[in-house]
Amino acid sequence: MVMWVRIGVWAGCAAGFLVFACGNSSDHSKPGAVGGMEQAGAGDTSAGGGILGSMGGAGATVAGSGGNGGAGTVIPTQGGSGGSAGAGVCNQTMDNAACWSSRSVDALTQNQPVLYGAIFDGQRIVFPNGTTGYEDYHVQIDTQLDFVSTGKSFNSNPAIGNGYRGGTFDGRYVYLTPTQAESNGAAAQNYDTVAARYDSQGNFSSAESWSSFNLTQKSGTADLTVPGYRGAAFDGRYVYFAPNAVGDTASGNATRYDTQAPFNDKASWTDFDLTTVNAHAVAFNGAVLAGKYLYFLPSSQDSFATRYDTTAQFDDKASWSTFDVKTLDPAAYLFKGGVFDGRYLYLSSYQAHKGFIARYDTQASFEDASSWAIYNPIGAGFNDSISSGGAAYDGRYVYFVPAGSGSLVRYDPKLPFDSAEAWTKHRMTTQSTGAAFDGRYLYLVPQGFGSIQRFEARAKDDPGPTQASFY
Repeated sequence: MVMWVRIGVWAGCAAGFLVFACGNSSDHSKPGAVGGMEQAGAGDTSAGGGILGSMGGAGATVAGSGGNGGAGTVIPTQGGSGGSAGAGVCNQTMDNAACWSSRSVDALTQNQPVLYGAIFDGQRIVFPNGTTGYEDYHVQIDTQLDFVSTGKSFNSNPAIGNGYRGGTFDGRYVYLTPTQAESNGAAAQNYDTVAARYDSQGNFSSAESWSSFNLTQKSGTADLTVPGYRGAAFDGRYVYFAPNAVGDTASGNATRYDTQAPFNDKASWTDFDLTTVNAHAVAFNGAVLAGKYLYFLPSSQDSFATRYDTTAQFDDKASWSTFDVKTLDPAAYLFKGGVFDGRYLYLSSYQAHKGFIARYDTQASFEDASSWAIYNPIGAGFNDSISSGGAAYDGRYVYFVPAGSGSLVRYDPKLPFDSAEAWTKHRMTTQSTGAAFDGRYLYLVPQGFGSIQRFEARAKDDPGPTQASFY
């Protein structure tokens, strides 16, 4: 059984399973050291964990002091399907219209964006834009303001960069995961990988709140081995980017940034080629922090799940281990994000008509197949294909959001993983590229023009652990 843990907040700091949202300077400009990096307990003592791109345990995404940000322009939504929740009383069941509300992002974006992931800073959610056009608007909503009618946007191109998928939060700064180099070679062009950072103490819509660093150029010359990344996670000091590809070539070149050093100093960044650990430690599609371990999630037939012990040396092969999820089933290989519930790590399936959701018991050996399980909800009477665009955890249930026009799938960890009764679905007409949970509401990220869908997962006076996700 998994329990949620209520978090106490004071002076911009969070106390919980993992504690590292506090600043270590008078202006809280840097996150504090990690406290309590032990693995979550078993059974009823399990704490809520971090989701893809989040900072870890329950409450760890609470913003540091001064995180309320600047004033800036508040833009009302126009058109679209924005609207309040359905009539009636929400009872936290997915088929109850009273539990749902939506708001359009059309007025906040001037082109057709593809939003990827959601990053929660304790008050606001940033939805990164993954497109690479001339106007690349990222979206921000404040969870403490009216959901339907307010929001902000920022065009990061050309001053900062473009092409981002998700990211993470370190207690003050929001980091966007750069993906441009995945398109290297397209139309005979080469693309730089530019990491972007937003200061949550500033106005989201102001360029002064943003900074960038060109990872392709950090050596002084163009390094075209620098990949596009998919997924980021924060362990209390370092931000890790999960490598995916350079053009058509899968990459295992993982990158880490030291948040206690200047963002635009090449000495603050460290690379490590994971293919020196295993030739299949490449092409990842998400990063999840679970206790002291960082997990990169596989996205192709040639990709293995890869784990790093964050207490060990980053560029030491002995600090890393791998597991081939296909040993559970040959079709279990394409995943898009994941989530940690305090004990189990879930890998979200992106295989249409396959639907294999994988689960790893973090209290058991990572490299032992007996520590893993897979389940296909399609076999539970579902008529839809199960293709997920990410996952989230609300302290009670685990959610897998639909990547196509399928269903939002919910798993009850109180029941056996392979029990059909543990799985329920809610038919959706929108596609999602990620999710975030703010302690009460689950937010589904829209792909392209559309609406953010919000589900009241917990009652008003019954908050769960706050989380943010890459996908």
